[in-house]
Amino acid sequence: MKPDDIARSPGLREKYLKWKADPMTELVIDTVRLEGRCFMPRPEYIKSEIALAAMGENAGFHNALDRVMNMDQIQKPHDEEIKPTYGADAIMTEQYPEQKPATKGTPHA
Repeated sequence: MKPDDIARSPGLREKYLKWKADPMTELVIDTVRLEGRCFMPRPEYIKSEIALAAMGENAGFHNALDRVMNMDQIQKPHDEEIKPTYGADAIMTEQYPEQKPATKGTPHA
């Protein structure tokens, strides 16, 4: 069994949701979250590489807990790769409507 099976199987999903709603589960997860809380070290001991490592460790800890508590949610993969244009195509069309985009494969592209 894989974690994604919980989201795909109604039976497993029902069992998972019962486990997740159990008060003992909530108590244990809340206790573990408290153990993973961020702490502020004394300023004289702070170095950037230590702070960066601690931040990464803390983020990973909480990401793992979040994953455990949201196993009934899965993300569907995209059918096609998303082009990372960051809206540039729309902005260029809006600012320069008279220019037509060059065709792929031309030396002016």
